[in-house]
Amino acid sequence: MAGRSEKIISINGVSIGYVPNSLKTKGGYGETTNRVQQFGSNTKIIPYTNSETKIGSVSFDLLVEDASDGSDPRLLIKAWKANAGVNQIVISPVGAGQTELFNNASLMNDPEINDSNDGSISLEFQSSPVIYTN
Repeated sequence: MAGRSEKIISINGVSIGYVPNSLKTKGGYGETTNRVQQFGSNTKIIPYTNSETKIGSVSFDLLVEDASDGSDPRLLIKAWKANAGVNQIVISPVGAGQTELFNNASLMNDPEINDSNDGSISLEFQSSPVIYTN
């Protein structure tokens, strides 16, 4: 039985440090709804997937850190917002597991920065449905 592997997050080819246990993803498979079709006294249930809900998502927290270069979270956030619809997020396992690829990602929220010693920044991205590779 395989265990859980730690993950590496890369956005647009740059590895991003994140708060442990804050990473959450949704594959973007879409919501399934049942429709009912009546045949006299018989009923048939017909499932279908709502295409409008086929949206992948990735969320995680960053620590608030000050940097004099492009690694400052404030600058990264600004760049990700400017690249709406064209960011690429890759979540790779350290060890066994599937690599998750989220294309056409947009940073959806306007992150609040808790500028304190233990402050963090919560990020929420939406994208095309996930693609798995290994």
